Amino acid sequence: MAAATELAPKLWRIPIPLPAIPGAEHLGFCNAYLIGPEPWVLVDTGMTTDESVAAFDAGMKEAGVPIEEIDSVLITHHHPDHYGMSRPIRERSGAKVMIHRRDVEMMYESLWGGEQSFGQFLTAHGGPQFEGSPPLLGAKEYQPAAPDAYLEDEQVFDLGERFMRTIHTPGHSPGHCCFAIGDEEIVLTGDHILPKITPHVGYFPGGNPNPLGDFLDSLKKIGEGGYRIGLPAHGEPFLDPASHVGRIVAHHEYRLKATVDALGKGAKTAWDVVPEIFGNDLPGFHRFAAFFEILSHLVLAEVEGLIRRELDGERILWRRA
Repeated sequence: MAAATELAPKLWRIPIPLPAIPGAEHLGFCNAYLIGPEPWVLVDTGMTTDESVAAFDAGMKEAGVPIEEIDSVLITHHHPDHYGMSRPIRERSGAKVMIHRRDVEMMYESLWGGEQSFGQFLTAHGGPQFEGSPPLLGAKEYQPAAPDAYLEDEQVFDLGERFMRTIHTPGHSPGHCCFAIGDEEIVLTGDHILPKITPHVGYFPGGNPNPLGDFLDSLKKIGEGGYRIGLPAHGEPFLDPASHVGRIVAHHEYRLKATVDALGKGAKTAWDVVPEIFGNDLPGFHRFAAFFEILSHLVLAEVEGLIRRELDGERILWRRA
């Protein structure tokens, strides 16, 4: 079990082990951050398993902070590995749980079913018949706490010796939020910027109309923020977040061109494009992840006038402009 670490005075990282999620074993941990001292807030929670709860309790003990002293639980975004343990932590601490409103709306649309089912969405874009919720969004036992309040962009939390500011950074999810810590040149990046991999940005039912465009725009908030250290939700702290912004933007510029080129001279569904970019041997989890990501690139290419969409009955096709 990875140990909790005090990264700066009254700023603790508590690695919460994640269960073996098929296709996402590389994540390993979700970093929860305990920040204080008056009051203490917790950023992200990990998922609810016996091992996760034990790791959280051990981290709180190492920090010397009773769970009852947590005033607020701030959630970067709605994915189960970040929001999952919010309910038991609130029940034990009495803390209020906060997340951005857009992520709660998307949870209803994508996870628990809105006007269009995931199966209908998938087949409209050329995918196979499918029943149930998208496999990317977690298990049926995922039951986070309903939020007590919503996070707002530029919202400030007074923690006594320091303050923390919310930065709305849509892309990985429509309500994703990062948190800047006072004048310390430290930013908690959630899944918006990760040190070794490029965050997944997909187009989902219930999400924003142009999630990749939103993501690239919101990267500028971090790249231009003058931050010295990034504290990610997965992986180790990293220096110079602005340099990672450049790396991620370059990746998506390349992928956007490759996606448009993959359409060739005909018209294809998003599902047809996946093997053109990622090959034919993707296992189920990765195939769905690639599908959502390809869709986000197709939508951005449409916005930029590079391609157009066509209807073939109930199927959506894409063609180079």
